Amino acid sequence: MIKHPVKIQRLTIEDNGMGGVTEEWNDHLTIMGIVDYISGQETLIGGQYADRATHILICDAGLDITNKDRAVYRKGTYHILHVDNPFDRHGEILLEYVEPDQEEEEVTDPDQEAGEDEVPE
Repeated sequence: MIKHPVKIQRLTIEDNGMGGVTEEWNDHLTIMGIVDYISGQETLIGGQYADRATHILICDAGLDITNKDRAVYRKGTYHILHVDNPFDRHGEILLEYVEPDQEEEEVTDPDQEAGEDEVPE
């Protein structure tokens, strides 16, 4: 089996000194594993389509990974839904793909690139 690098990130929450908190994802581990597609569906949420795809990450057993962490693999970000170590032989981590925020994506739709006064052809 060919294993690929997968980053595991952990959320840190710190007091900002003004009554609030700051949240930041930091690299926790880089592991070698295999990510495989399980299932997917497209749903309509709030008038927008959202893809929901589940994957499984097969890796070494006994790693410091929890369902509060997230995985980054090949430019995709995944929520960790469940961590299992069957018979302490290997790790099986159930992942859910997270779509990038609309605000963070680059504008690729020519209709969105047009200014307010411009009408796209």
